[in-house]
Amino acid sequence: MTGVNWFLAGVIGLFAGLLAERLLNRRFSIFGKLVAGLGGAVLAAIAADWLEIELTPGPLTVLALSLLGATLVLALLSPFRKPR
Repeated sequence: MTGVNWFLAGVIGLFAGLLAERLLNRRFSIFGKLVAGLGGAVLAAIAADWLEIELTPGPLTVLALSLLGATLVLALLSPFRKPR
């Protein structure tokens, strides 16, 4: 998350978690969305680094990584949630 401060990364992560929730048609708490967005961004950034993909730092890159990672994280967590 080079070039983006932590507050902005949190807002972007929350937004990415919200978008991922809508894409998967699931319901998660605000905390769940934030964790999925930030965790997804970190996991996606690690994967991009591992695959040696060069990324331009900035808010749009963080949003794209967060959305990709959050969708994956929420999809993996969905089977473990209690039904409402």
